[in-house]
Amino acid sequence: MKNTNQIKKTKQSKKSKEESIKLIIASCLFPFIVIFFFIIVGILILIIKSIVQKGIPHEEKESVAIETVTEYIEGKYGDVLTYSVVHEGRTGIFNAEVYRDVKFVNDEGIMFDFRVFEDYENECMYIENETYYCYYIKDRMMEWMDSYLKESSLEDYVLEYNLGMELSTEWELDYSAEEIVNQLSNKKGAIWFKLYIPERERNICDSGQLIRELNELVPYLDKEVGVFVYVYENQVYDEHKDGLQDEHYIDSMKLGEEENKED
Repeated sequence: MKNTNQIKKTKQSKKSKEESIKLIIASCLFPFIVIFFFIIVGILILIIKSIVQKGIPHEEKESVAIETVTEYIEGKYGDVLTYSVVHEGRTGIFNAEVYRDVKFVNDEGIMFDFRVFEDYENECMYIENETYYCYYIKDRMMEWMDSYLKESSLEDYVLEYNLGMELSTEWELDYSAEEIVNQLSNKKGAIWFKLYIPERERNICDSGQLIRELNELVPYLDKEVGVFVYVYENQVYDEHKDGLQDEHYIDSMKLGEEENKED
C-alpha cells in the first residue's frame, strides 16, 4: 500500500510540475500571441482598405504626386525647382494613411520636402506640409532676429537661420515675422537660429546678460524661437567670420536653457 501511495504521489507531483511548466510557457507566449494577432489584424485592415479605396491607379500615383508638387510650387511661389526623388511612407502601423515625400532642389542645391497625401474621394492628391516656406521666409526672419540682437550688448556676432522646418501649406506668403511666430505659437512649432560669437563676447552669454536682454525684446524666446550659441576662439572667429562652420566651435549653449532649468 505504501508503495502504491508513493507512486500515486509521485505521479501527481510530476503532473503538477508539468502543468506549472505549461502555465509558465503559456504566460510567456501570451504577449507574443497578442502582438501577432494585432499585426494580422493590421495587415488585414490595410489589405481591405486598399481594395475598397479606388482613387488614382497605383502605377500613376508617383507621377501624380510629382505633378501636384510642381504645380503647387509654381502656383504659390512662382518659382521653378528641380524634382529629385520620391519616397513612400505611412503615418502609423494600423489603419495608417499612405503618403509620399516628394523632394525638389533649387539652384543652390538645397533640398526641400513636400508631404503628399491622396484624396481618394476626389481622386486627386494634396500637400499637407512642406519645407520650402521655411526657406522662403528666411530673409524676413533673419532681419527680424537681427534687429533684436543689434539692441543687445553683443558687439560682434554672426547670425544664421536654420532651414528644414516643415510648415503647413495654408500659411500665407505675406505673413510678417511677427505673424509667422504667432502662427507657430498656435501650431506648437519653432524656428531656430544659430549665433556664432568669439570668446571675447562669451561673458555676455555666460552671465545671463544676453538672455535677459533678449527676453525683454523677444517674448517668444525659447518657445517659438530658439537660439543656439556657438563660441569660437578669437583668432578662428576673426579669420573665418564669413564662413564659420559648426565643427570649429569650442563650446555651445542654448539661450534660456539654464534659466528654464532653475524654473
